[in-house]
Formats: sequence, C-alpha cells, structure tokens
Amino acid sequence: MKKFNTVKTFANNPAIEERRFLFEVVGISQQGSNNLDYPIRQSGTSFIAVPYSRMNQEMTRINRLGGKIVNITPIGINTPVQAKSLSSSSETTTNNQPMTQAKDKKEKKR
Repeated sequence: MKKFNTVKTFANNPAIEERRFLFEVVGISQQGSNNLDYPIRQSGTSFIAVPYSRMNQEMTRINRLGGKIVNITPIGINTPVQAKSLSSSSETTTNNQPMTQAKDKKEKKR
C-alpha cells in the first residue's frame, strides 16, 4: 500500500486568493508578431497585474522573454480589522497635532 502525503495549501483561502501584485517590467518586447524584417528595440515599461498564486510562473515567463522586474507592488489587499475599540483610538487623535512636537527655536532663545 502506498502512503500519500497531504500537502496543505492556502488556495481555498479567500484572503490569499484576493492578493494581487503589480509587476513593473522593463525590456519586454511587444506581444504578438510583426511583419518587419528587423528586430524592434526592447524598451519601455510594462505593468502586469498578477495574482499571488501565479507570481512564480509570471516571474519565470518575464525572465524568459528577456524582461527585468523593476518593482513589485501589492494591490487589492484587504487590511485586517483592528481589534482596538473606537473609544481608545479616538482619545489619541482628538487634538489633530502630532504626539511629539518640536518647540520653535525662537521660543528657546527667549
């Protein structure tokens, strides 16, 4: 009898599936074919939105196409609900001034 190992994944977790990332890529040539007899210079910036579950495949594809990932930015992430009560957080934000405030240099000289 064969033993099967169970692999736990987060694929069914909606919080994981909703995570998307925006890849900023330079050096990818145009998609599709062209009718020119000479190569087109690969330049410009492309933005590609990728779900978390396909990040590795997309990075591999970009690398194979000769592109370079310049920046990865998370998009569409739902922030978790804060556990603090509203009354305690409102006490700290009632006076619209930063908690640490430097005194003016003119006041110190007097």
